[in-house]
Amino acid sequence: MPAARAASMSRISSPMQMVSAGLVPKCRATRRNLRCLPNIAAPQSSIYVATKHAVEGLTKAVALEFAKQGIRVNSVAPGAIDTDMVDRAVGKEGDLRKWLVSLHPVGRFGASEEIAAAVLYLASDAAKFTTGTTLLVDGGWTAA
Repeated sequence: MPAARAASMSRISSPMQMVSAGLVPKCRATRRNLRCLPNIAAPQSSIYVATKHAVEGLTKAVALEFAKQGIRVNSVAPGAIDTDMVDRAVGKEGDLRKWLVSLHPVGRFGASEEIAAAVLYLASDAAKFTTGTTLLVDGGWTAA
């Protein structure tokens, strides 16, 4: 199996490996959440996008499987986040970076702290009626 495909497949199987490795009994005991981080679509990245959408579907399916046990399963779908990875992909300045920023109606990249805040919300009692959903934290990218 090519390395890229193996990496994509590991993104799909990792959540189920966590479940089978005993995470669910721990979640049941502490009433915690399982969270995944799918992403949104991008051109020229069909395998990557397919695995991210698989995580979203897996989030819904596992949420239904464990809802009666009081375990919530949600995911967060971030837009482009101002990280070293984005800098490596589009540079720290230039037209490519400006184009990627332009895809976000808020006019900027997100911050890691904003994604962390979304995860903390989903893990909190404020979201205790929320399960099987993907929270978009993308600066309006998917609304545009």
